[in-house]
Amino acid sequence: MPDSNEQSHPDWHQADNFLVGYGSLLSADSRLRFSNNPHLAISVSVKGYQRSWITRAHHEQQTYVGALPNDAAEINAHCVPITLNPSLQKREQDYRFVELAHRQVEPNGCQNTQLWAHVTQPNAKLWICESLKRDPATPDFPINLSYIDTCLSGCIQHYQGLSARYNIEQGISEAKRFIETTSDWQSIVNDRHVPRYPRAAVLTKREESLIDELLKDIWITA
Repeated sequence: MPDSNEQSHPDWHQADNFLVGYGSLLSADSRLRFSNNPHLAISVSVKGYQRSWITRAHHEQQTYVGALPNDAAEINAHCVPITLNPSLQKREQDYRFVELAHRQVEPNGCQNTQLWAHVTQPNAKLWICESLKRDPATPDFPINLSYIDTCLSGCIQHYQGLSARYNIEQGISEAKRFIETTSDWQSIVNDRHVPRYPRAAVLTKREESLIDELLKDIWITA
């Protein structure tokens, strides 16, 4: 886990900047172990952006999920407190930080009304990582399953703490929403057991099975 002060992020009580994470930041496990961000997140809907597999990481020879403006689109995401420091900006070198209007972000099954009230304060700035280029995945720059797992497990796990029945239903619904609101599913490589994605989340066998079921139609077309 990163331990430098530069990489740490404030608790939401002290935060003025919040990042709307629509990819690996959906995963609390990945945020904690690789971004030193153990804080609560709010599930939100973001208007005006289309999520796609379009961000090419040349240094890792893989394709990441990205987002570009689209007035007709809406995606699900998690809103987390951040510090806009050089470490975070280096990590997101294939994106640019764009400030969102508050009206573009709405709570989606919000479980922490105090946190949401803080996010909606006039001084709170909401950011999204907008892709610099549109480069869909290819066999040379594939989408790695370990990255998909990280995103979808974050959707599934976010509703822990509620009743088991509601938790799993809501989590699966959010994972489905991720799939349905993301385009350019192609050139997927199964690297689950030897992850090539550097911030891969740890999944249970049950989560792996759920994700395999959710992806079964995509595997056929990818």
